[in-house]
Amino acid sequence: MLPLALFLFIGVLAEQTFADEPEAIVGGTPAGLGEFPHQVSLQSSPYYSSHFCGGSIIAPNKVLTAAHCVESGSTFYVRTGSVDHAKGELHYVKQVYIHPNYSGKQKDAWRCDAAVVVLTKAIQYNSYQRPIPLADSPPATGTVCTLSGWGKTSTNGAVSPNLLKMQQAVISQAQCQQRHWGMPLDSSHLCTLNRQGIGACQGDSGGPLICNGKQYGITSWVVPCAVGEPDCYANVGAPIVRSFIQSIP
Repeated sequence: MLPLALFLFIGVLAEQTFADEPEAIVGGTPAGLGEFPHQVSLQSSPYYSSHFCGGSIIAPNKVLTAAHCVESGSTFYVRTGSVDHAKGELHYVKQVYIHPNYSGKQKDAWRCDAAVVVLTKAIQYNSYQRPIPLADSPPATGTVCTLSGWGKTSTNGAVSPNLLKMQQAVISQAQCQQRHWGMPLDSSHLCTLNRQGIGACQGDSGGPLICNGKQYGITSWVVPCAVGEPDCYANVGAPIVRSFIQSIP
């Protein structure tokens, strides 16, 4: 079964072709075992490695991810506790909650791209799987953050079997809007940038952006992998996103 909700590529120019596939990390370095214990892999099959999106543990029975990863309604599973997405513990999904303001449309810049996945059984915390605290306000411009995830290491490259990480700095809404002039950004968006050759790519969608030990972003959309344009995240610290996450029972 191929997942329909994958990472989003967008073009800066109107004449560029848009697609609906997700992404992973370009220019990253390997993560150590237990370095990102909150990181999870969303998978389309319980029997073989079928990673399609990332996510993060936020409570014993809750995982935070991007709405576009789970909007299709297809059955999926969650793996935790390993830097190898083919290993770790398998968890079954009880229910999925998608942000009510998420439209899934490019014309809205995929605003409020957030979803909470409720598991059938609680995750047993240990040094390899435990929750990440959530931000209660947006990060300051210039804050250096870390993205972790699995997936392709280039647009046409192979999927990484091991978890990768890379750093990006938060940029202002005005700078991001200038670079993505065709996208109507609002408070639900958060943008980061490193340089050409370092950024998100296929497989990182839904994964956590961590700043100062808290999750500030959910990987949402980028221009084709690491071309030197800002990556865009759902802004966990924005009231419109944070209140939704907190409302899930």
